[in-house]
Amino acid sequence: MDEIDTGLHWTVMENLWKLIVETATRSSIQVFATTHSLDCIQGLARLLKARPDLRDDVSIQKLERSLVHSVSFDAEGILAAADLDIELRGGPPPTPPKESSCQTSPSRPVATSVP
Repeated sequence: MDEIDTGLHWTVMENLWKLIVETATRSSIQVFATTHSLDCIQGLARLLKARPDLRDDVSIQKLERSLVHSVSFDAEGILAAADLDIELRGGPPPTPPKESSCQTSPSRPVATSVP
């Protein structure tokens, strides 16, 4: 399922994963889903925290163009990454914001409004 979370609110991600993992386990099938959404991954981590019985049925495969193979994260790796704010999504790490070149004077207002 490509971009499984598209159009869904972040608050439903845990229930989405619960439905998918339980159905796949019950049906003895594998599900391959893609996402670029941190909310989607965090929803999966919340499910794994709440339902330890599903941990053996889930993994994340991180794909990087520069690597020959994917990097695999089992349930424990997913939970650790969520707890430590480790990025599991593919791509380069985000660039830090540039410093503002805006100069303000303490004696002048930064913004004004016209009535």
